[in-house]
Amino acid sequence: MFAAHLFCRHQVLMNSDMSVLRCDFCSFVTDKRCRYDDHLKMHSNIRDIPCAQCGKLFVTKKTLRQHVIKVHQRAAAMTNVAQSCPPIVLPAQVDSMVSDNSDCL
Repeated sequence: MFAAHLFCRHQVLMNSDMSVLRCDFCSFVTDKRCRYDDHLKMHSNIRDIPCAQCGKLFVTKKTLRQHVIKVHQRAAAMTNVAQSCPPIVLPAQVDSMVSDNSDCL
């Protein structure tokens, strides 16, 4: 369904008299000025949209949003899971716990 939509949009852009913006560096074509500007920023490696949590810079708000979801929301979710789980006891810790309480055995 989505592929059909993209194909139809591609056909309209390629076969119409509608004014389109074409990239001078690749085959990118769009009728949206904001998409064209973002695309040119990519070729120029202009990253001017910062992540509020870590400061990393991005070309578009879309890539910033993907970063936040992938990096920060996943890390926060893992932190919440870790806080709700009992602490992990390593084998060396078990040995010291057993030797500290050997009179209880």
